[in-house]
Amino acid sequence: MFYLLSFLDRTNLGNARVAGLQHDLHLTNHQYSIALTVTYIPYILAELPSNLLLKAVGPNLMLPAMLTLWGVVTTLQGVVTSYGGLLAARFFLGLLEGNKPGWSWIFFLEGLFTFMFGLISFFLLPRSPSYARFLSQQEKDYIVERLRQDGATGNDDKADAFSWKEVGMAFKLPQVWLLALVFFMDGTVLYGLA
Repeated sequence: MFYLLSFLDRTNLGNARVAGLQHDLHLTNHQYSIALTVTYIPYILAELPSNLLLKAVGPNLMLPAMLTLWGVVTTLQGVVTSYGGLLAARFFLGLLEGNKPGWSWIFFLEGLFTFMFGLISFFLLPRSPSYARFLSQQEKDYIVERLRQDGATGNDDKADAFSWKEVGMAFKLPQVWLLALVFFMDGTVLYGLA
């Protein structure tokens, strides 16, 4: 559900365009393309730090916080009245008023749903299977053991702890740099900014 909502919030600009956003904000096709692309710059830059923070803080706090903030930013896109405002909103989506045009309600409704789901997730999402209140102790033990057998977790909490050494090792991997380049080029080449 988290991934679905983040995907909807990143891609709903196309629906808003069909509903009149481009016309109401007097955007050229090039400006619209830049508004699409600007989302991916902070998205790419925040990917590694957010994953490091996820490991340090835990998914039970990090994921609901991110989802709630996505919901706020998506909802606020409904009040933009200029190209600059749209770029700012789209930028913060990657990191509210009546009688609005139809396209703004796309952001209001989708953003509000994402925001509400994010708030509820603070209470529902456990830090790890060991802390899942909805599982019996036998189920918790089984899941933890399977994760260890599959190599998804270490044999103890110390092995899974945050490590700056691992961060440094990740920066030395060519696939990390290649993936960042692919994400960036996808946005710039696809929308004619290269």
